Amino acid sequence: MPQPHRSALQAPGGDQVQVCEHVLAACVLLSLDDVDIVFEGSEAPIVDGSAGPFVQAMRHAGFAGGPPSAELCVSVTWRGRRVTWSGGLLPARSRTFIDLDAGAQLLASGWFPGARPGCSVVLGKGGTARYGSRPRMRTEPAWHKLLDVLGDLGPYRATGRVVGELQVDNPSHASNGETIQEALADGRLRWLRDVDPAASRPPS
Repeated sequence: MPQPHRSALQAPGGDQVQVCEHVLAACVLLSLDDVDIVFEGSEAPIVDGSAGPFVQAMRHAGFAGGPPSAELCVSVTWRGRRVTWSGGLLPARSRTFIDLDAGAQLLASGWFPGARPGCSVVLGKGGTARYGSRPRMRTEPAWHKLLDVLGDLGPYRATGRVVGELQVDNPSHASNGETIQEALADGRLRWLRDVDPAASRPPS
């Protein structure tokens, strides 16, 4: 369920969990599709602004199954920078980023409690990292856009292992779901096992 600057999951009973995309991205990066996650409160913790702490926690807890699949390739182009993932944990390091003015507005509205300067790349004029912590990697915002695509792919991944290639230009939470559905419909993405065509939308 896309929201401005974030995604949300809605339980059958109607409760929502906001800002869950980094948790879901960790599941995709680790190729997990049978996971019980209990959220305390209505928002996943921002932690350090990346999926890294969730990957570490899941690996520490342990899980069954083989190594993550390398049959999924996702490429993202963001502000002229293109990054590609086809396995591995590199995207997990990338932190969320936001323009200074938009970040101040979100914090003032009550989102991201506990957020600190180090949990995001705050961009000044011209899109350069001017505030908060220094970037962890080259083109960190583009990598984080890719991480968000993986997170928004998470509910579809729960239906079965998704394979294929997905290329996304200037992704956003508002458009990622539609992009993923289109790729499943035209065959760029597919489930590795047979699924009901009616299940082309993620569980709400």
